[in-house]
Amino acid sequence: MTFAYLGPDTFLPMTSVVAIVVGGLLMMGRNSLRFVATVSRKIMKK
Repeated sequence: MTFAYLGPDTFLPMTSVVAIVVGGLLMMGRNSLRFVATVSRKIMKK
């Protein structure tokens, strides 16, 4: 059985993506997050 190697070379790009997403959400602010939530709720109702 082969185990996956999760070293820094594979883990750092994933943390960069998480940091980009969190940074974008923080920059947008509360009103933009509310807009995204209402749009997603409307899409889910259909």
